[in-house]
Amino acid sequence: MLTIPRLFLSQWPCALPVVAVAAIFLVTISGCRDKVGIPATEPGQSGEPAVAPVPVEHQSQAVLPDTAPQSQSNPEIQQAPDRSSGPTQRGEPSPKRIHPPHHEPLAAEEVTAVNEVPEAAKVREPALAGAWYEAQPEQLTATITGYLKAAQPPAFPGYPMALVVPHAGHRFSGPTAAHAYATLQGRTYERVFVIGPSHRAAYRGIALPDVTHYRSPLGLVEIDQPAVAALRASPLFTSQPGVDAKEHCIEIQLPFLQTVLPSFRLVPLLVSNLGREDIVSAAEALARIVGPGDLVVISTDFTHYGASYGYVGPPANPIAPSQAQAGLRELLDRAWGLVLARDLTAMAAYKRETGDTICGFLPLAILTQLLPKEARGQRLHSSMSAEIAGDWSNSVSYLSAIFTGLWPYHGPAGEAGLTPDEKTALLKLARFTLERQVRGGPRPTPNDAGITVTPRLLRPSGSFVTLKKEGDLRGCIGNIPPDKPLVEGIIDNATSAALHDSRFSPVSEQELGSIQVEVSVLTPPTTVDGPQNIVLGKHGILLRKGRAGAVFLPQVAPEQGWTLEQTLQRLSSKAHLPANAWKDGASFQLFEAIVFHEE
Repeated sequence: MLTIPRLFLSQWPCALPVVAVAAIFLVTISGCRDKVGIPATEPGQSGEPAVAPVPVEHQSQAVLPDTAPQSQSNPEIQQAPDRSSGPTQRGEPSPKRIHPPHHEPLAAEEVTAVNEVPEAAKVREPALAGAWYEAQPEQLTATITGYLKAAQPPAFPGYPMALVVPHAGHRFSGPTAAHAYATLQGRTYERVFVIGPSHRAAYRGIALPDVTHYRSPLGLVEIDQPAVAALRASPLFTSQPGVDAKEHCIEIQLPFLQTVLPSFRLVPLLVSNLGREDIVSAAEALARIVGPGDLVVISTDFTHYGASYGYVGPPANPIAPSQAQAGLRELLDRAWGLVLARDLTAMAAYKRETGDTICGFLPLAILTQLLPKEARGQRLHSSMSAEIAGDWSNSVSYLSAIFTGLWPYHGPAGEAGLTPDEKTALLKLARFTLERQVRGGPRPTPNDAGITVTPRLLRPSGSFVTLKKEGDLRGCIGNIPPDKPLVEGIIDNATSAALHDSRFSPVSEQELGSIQVEVSVLTPPTTVDGPQNIVLGKHGILLRKGRAGAVFLPQVAPEQGWTLEQTLQRLSSKAHLPANAWKDGASFQLFEAIVFHEE
């Protein structure tokens, strides 16, 4: 554990570089930056279906009901019988029902796995390898890498927090999906929540995994069991054994995720029938768990058009094959616009009006209610299967998109946590201190601020107080080690952020009305082996090399949209080291934070 003299840690600005003074290591206490085709039945080899009856998802998710169905005897949610004659050899839509010889996916033992199964693991084996994508790791990696290199996603602000991606076979939807996955390169996430529609089974609610790992040809992916256990507290999240055995919407995403992310744990969620209130409740349950360091992936295709899918456009305005390209583009644009607006009522009205066969309509609806209001969405790419198959009598629409921003900080559980009332009290104390000190008054006490001081607020804790003016940094001072009671740290750091941050002039009385106060309460720092342990958004980073060092709060990198390498380069520069000094001989300590601010 790095030991830092307390003398130099309690009143230092959050972005001033470290200075070497004699043999004493001074750490900059600056967390803030300086100003400076969906298979309805059986899969084809590339993931578009052979001609089949209307898929079950179009029956169970065709409308957004006011209340969820209570019984599977309801004919609207019964699974359509599988009458297809099997998958096509190459996976193209085959409206004439002419099929080459049956081609099954490779058996699990034929898929070369990268890593061994842990003892006592229960593994969901791949059902699509060798059919919807390559079964051999080298070939699969080459294909995914090729898609990623070809993708040219537009510039976007902020840090990716959620993606919308298609889930047909890679030949059809891989290039579109790659535009979203390319935005993740160089970034780190601890958990990935993949939320998609159940295509093969109908039930009320959201199915949780009953396995410990998913396998793809690129290796095993561990299920995040604490997240699964936490979701079980909601009656909407239940076990539905076997529903994912041949489900494609989650599996098809894994090779992309395993290629672009160095490591992650998976939370796979299969959505079936939900009413409007259920959608809101599901989003609330997820919001209690999803936080910084997490990525949400919505796996969905958009309009499934043609006789093969039992849909030829809105009932009041059918789309002829000769007009399919324009008509399907219009539906895609309208549907995405409603997702972007996050208007659940308008989404339901659109579904009733058009009957649009969006298989992941309910996962998309959940996302609209889960995203914080500050999140920003951006469409990245879209395509249609008919552009490949060359037959506009049947087509599936694909879209990829990104939402950027920060999931709310829940902070670590247990003793480090804070109640809502304690957070309110700390913000009130910081605001009171700010205004009294700027006006030249004496150092306040918690009693002066009129707050209730609980035992947690008296516990020694690291903290930062950040001041922002119209979104820009105006001051940021903190202490990392837990060397003083939390309330005393808030008073000291609010005073210093307002009056003694050397990067800024003191805050004036005229500015007080435009200043927003943010408080970060820290866990004690722990030493890690290297930067591979860093999860951007979750971890604050304390870098040390020789007598120099610097620190970033957890929220800094996501707020700036930096990759891990960019974050470490800027952290090195902030310590007055060469930008790449972090690569050799540097040590790292990580901490977490509970971050909250004035509205």
